[in-house]
Amino acid sequence: MNGRLKQKFYTTPKMKNEWWGKASEGHTFNSEVVDLLRAQGWTVEEGIGIPKIINKPTPINFGDIDALAWREGSNDLLVIECKDLSFARNYSEAAALLSTFQGQTDEKGKRDKLRLHLDRVEFARENIVSFRDFTGRKQGEVTSCIVFSGIVPMQFAQIDALQGTLVGSVDEILESIGKS
Repeated sequence: MNGRLKQKFYTTPKMKNEWWGKASEGHTFNSEVVDLLRAQGWTVEEGIGIPKIINKPTPINFGDIDALAWREGSNDLLVIECKDLSFARNYSEAAALLSTFQGQTDEKGKRDKLRLHLDRVEFARENIVSFRDFTGRKQGEVTSCIVFSGIVPMQFAQIDALQGTLVGSVDEILESIGKS
């Protein structure tokens, strides 16, 4: 028993739409991240698919970019994965959620959440001209970011898959960008 409720528990439309939809997918946290970035002067597209950015289908399903952000005065095009850990009741539940962020593909070819993000970032870098066109920029480079709702061990660990990815809160990531 893990203390979680299965989706079938949510029987009414209100429960499904207001609780399951937002809580399990972290949309509320994503919106908070977007609002914080906009308050700092960034232009942000939330939950955007790569086909919309490059104006054609992709060879594989990359899923949506939680937040794509850019602003005047910065060469960074932030490709952001948002991870809300606020529903974890203790360290072991947070660790279980983070176990989906190893940057791996299983024996059946299924990519974990970090691998999906890293693949999106790699595809964005390979298609930088389309990303610049979409954002109306003549210059700019893709910056990989993972924003968590709290402090996580990944921020301090030396994980090979995270090389070149900024990990932390919105403020910590923006501070890192300002120093680069």
